Amino acid sequence: CFAPRTVEPHTYRADCATVCEKCGGAEITPANPTHTYYRDAACDEYCDKCLEKRTTTVEHVWDNACDARCDNCNGTREVPPHVYTNDAPCDIVCNVCNASRTVTQAHTYTNNAECDEYCDLCETQRVNALPHSYPNNCSPNCKACGYVRTPETDPNYSATHIYDNDCDPICNNCPEERRVSHQYTSPCDDRCDKCDAQRQASKHTYQEKVKSRVEPTQDAEGLSTWECTSCGKIERRSIEKLPPEDKTPIILVVIASVTVIVICVAIAIVFLVIKPRIEAEKKAIADYLRQQQEQKAAEEKAREEQAKIDARNAMAEAFGGSMYDGGEDADDYAFAGIGSGTGGSDGSPTDGLNDDPSDDFVSNSDEDDEDTEPQE
Repeated sequence: CFAPRTVEPHTYRADCATVCEKCGGAEITPANPTHTYYRDAACDEYCDKCLEKRTTTVEHVWDNACDARCDNCNGTREVPPHVYTNDAPCDIVCNVCNASRTVTQAHTYTNNAECDEYCDLCETQRVNALPHSYPNNCSPNCKACGYVRTPETDPNYSATHIYDNDCDPICNNCPEERRVSHQYTSPCDDRCDKCDAQRQASKHTYQEKVKSRVEPTQDAEGLSTWECTSCGKIERRSIEKLPPEDKTPIILVVIASVTVIVICVAIAIVFLVIKPRIEAEKKAIADYLRQQQEQKAAEEKAREEQAKIDARNAMAEAFGGSMYDGGEDADDYAFAGIGSGTGGSDGSPTDGLNDDPSDDFVSNSDEDDEDTEPQE
């Protein structure tokens, strides 16, 4: 019906408000329409007095993805949960916003080693960690915590072993020993091909190459080529010149021939002349010695016979008569004339005896006995 009524006036939150709080309409332009924003931030969407939203193209300023309040206008927003490494319950600081939190679980380290710098769960680096310990400069792993180092993180670490040469068996940085051996070109080579180390090598065994031999002359030296049978080393040796032609050998041959002839002649003279003479002289001496021996034997025999006769005569004289009649059988008549006391010059045993009977016993004396002894 279009009948008017009496209504209450519009109500506005602030002087800068343009919309009624009751009806949401009746937009008016106030006398002083300047809105007030937090820190005059251009990103603040709502007036601090009237809460009216304004149109703006300025973005809020957030420190990170976990920041719920704008740095300029203090506006808020919904943000995701904080991010922690491996969702570890011991991680105190968010990886996104570095916000700290209170935790109840301690960090976990490998082998509880005091040199382990980072927690095994949250990888948080700890303060005042002890230095790592390594078996040697070539070992990459820590003995306590197993930390793997690199030449960039540790200048003392050598990723490869260091040797003096290719034949050095022991590393200069660690006691590790490797299997290596020297290498030689041949058994006669005294220096290693890889490290130049010297050894007591076998002696060369040379053999002459006859085809390449140059014989010496009286005017020029010769040349011989020798090759080692083990390593093939070539050695050339000079051969002395031939001496000038010498006739001495011919003279020596002549002298030797003459000497042989003289010796043969001397031997012939010895066998044909001297030796027969020597044999004749030896025979004459032997005959002479034999004659002397025969003569001496005859004299001995004669002396023995004479001694026997003298002995018989002495016995006959002792008994006063002839003991034999003469002849070879005188023993048969040994006492034939004993006591006769006679005798003459007819060859009887009494011949030549003293007529005095007393003299007949003189032969019994020691002197007569000595005279009758056989003479040598």
